[in-house]
Amino acid sequence: MQALYTAKIMVKPIIVKQRILNPSWAFLVALLAVATPICFIWFSGDAFRKEDSYLLFAHIPVGVILFFFLQHPNHFELGKKGIHYKSFPLSRKFSFVSKDDVTNWEIADYKSFKLYNGLGYRRSFGKNYSYVQRFGKVLKVKTRDGRKITFGIDDGFKTKSFIQQNWK
Repeated sequence: MQALYTAKIMVKPIIVKQRILNPSWAFLVALLAVATPICFIWFSGDAFRKEDSYLLFAHIPVGVILFFFLQHPNHFELGKKGIHYKSFPLSRKFSFVSKDDVTNWEIADYKSFKLYNGLGYRRSFGKNYSYVQRFGKVLKVKTRDGRKITFGIDDGFKTKSFIQQNWK
């Protein structure tokens, strides 16, 4: 008597983490946001006034917030059941798009500010969402309810082959 065994192949999800800027550049941009009013006050030649301190202290939280937003990675996982992604940079909650809800997908090039209105987390008044942190390849997904979601990816060939093998 011969026993039949079926091997279950574990499929690793594709995990993509992208930042708009490397942490050192994010620190530099935040430092410039804080240093700009200091330079204006320093080189104005006038005596330090109380209004200048308000300007200075208003820019410090702006610099800190700017640093955290620029250095926080965009995170999404392309798995066998669908796509898990963060819909806001500092949230811990993941959103989910099931592979059954996806009606159309494509891998495209993301090269122009004019076509996509820039980098980062984008949302239009319709149902268009974009989570792209760098120029390069993107995964465009269209769902049953009409949402169009664009994700920045690192390797277009790997993503395309994963979807073709696992999303039948």
